[in-house]
Amino acid sequence: MKVIYWNNIPAPYMVDRFNALVTHGHIELEAWFSQRREPDRSWIVDESNWRFKHRYLGANSVRAVISAYRLLRTNPPDVLVCLYEKPEYVVTALRSRASGIPVVLHAMKTFDSQRPRRKRNELAKRFLFPRMSGFHVPGEDSADYVSHYGARPTSIGVFPEPVDVELFSSQTARSHRDETRRRLDVAGCVFLYVGRVWRHKGLAHLLEAFHEVATRAANVSLVIAGDGVDEVEYRSAAALLPKVRFTGYVQPAELSEIYAAADVFVFPTLGDTYGHVIQEAMAASLPVISTTAVGDIGDRVYEANGILVPPADSRTLARAMLRLANDAELRRDMGNKGR
Repeated sequence: MKVIYWNNIPAPYMVDRFNALVTHGHIELEAWFSQRREPDRSWIVDESNWRFKHRYLGANSVRAVISAYRLLRTNPPDVLVCLYEKPEYVVTALRSRASGIPVVLHAMKTFDSQRPRRKRNELAKRFLFPRMSGFHVPGEDSADYVSHYGARPTSIGVFPEPVDVELFSSQTARSHRDETRRRLDVAGCVFLYVGRVWRHKGLAHLLEAFHEVATRAANVSLVIAGDGVDEVEYRSAAALLPKVRFTGYVQPAELSEIYAAADVFVFPTLGDTYGHVIQEAMAASLPVISTTAVGDIGDRVYEANGILVPPADSRTLARAMLRLANDAELRRDMGNKGR
């Protein structure tokens, strides 16, 4: 079976799963990407490690549609898998269906704080979704989301997003834990955030909560791993807080050591489609504190392996952080169950 999968950029986790699919699957895979890297992304793109065929269609919507049309007409796949949030995906998906090519959309729940609802977009989804051959979604939240816009229940496949458990539970990384903590200059119960450094991730609330935790707990630290448009603002806001460390962007191959140095993972987002870092943290045996404004979070984090808090609620977030800061046994139990 020939499959074309069109993603916006070659994110590391997408490259990993494409490589695995080519190695272990029984399909002919070709990946399309709109562009090589978005301006606010810092990961290394190294095509020499890719085992799959690929093309860059370009960030310009019109050119991307023209390129996609020509490629699909001359060498049609058995299945086209793509996103849906940009005009080029929608036009190509509808044209492919009209040509008899099955189209599967990769869909995740979105939040108003992340992507405000607009009437035009709402109508477009209600027109598009019933006409698609299928959907692959990571959990029941996302299944309900696409059903709301007219996707047939029989067309929805629930496939949880994968994570490289061996990478993030590396014993080598664990053996470097003390060394990494010294390098980061952290001690005690170390809270960790991994992700983009911008306001929609709720970092203002995390810093506010950590300020309260630091005044009430004897020995705590906070590591913020990532970069983004608001990094300077948050570094300035954290300057007066004790033991807050910014690492900048950490390449995926080095990230396991950052997880191994931490004790609790915190994801304070105001709205996130999925949050792959949550699974990375779980693979690293960390208990997770997350807001409820994350797609399919209830399928992954529950009372046994973490704590869910409302978004934009610094006080409740601080209480959750204090609970884990003061109970090492609970942290270990939750982390083990999460893994």
